[in-house]
Amino acid sequence: MAGECDEQKLKEEILTIVESLDQPRLAEFYSSRLVNEILERLYAAWEGRGRVGEPLDYASCEELETLLQEARRASRTPLWAAFRRLLGWHSR
Repeated sequence: MAGECDEQKLKEEILTIVESLDQPRLAEFYSSRLVNEILERLYAAWEGRGRVGEPLDYASCEELETLLQEARRASRTPLWAAFRRLLGWHSR
């Protein structure tokens, strides 16, 4: 059905991508403002419920889709660009 959210599939895809990232691209993913905002909320919810389950269990479909989009973006980032951002070298 259109518009339906398969949370488990989204979580699995996010984890598959993130776990396959090399260090510069992993830093690229976690340095995203969107990722940080979502993870702060998820960890607060997880902590508030006694650390039951995993932080991703508290994500909405919209948040999971955003995390997936950001994971895909990080995975496609050229390694040289990820290194430049990781080291603080920015183009002028």
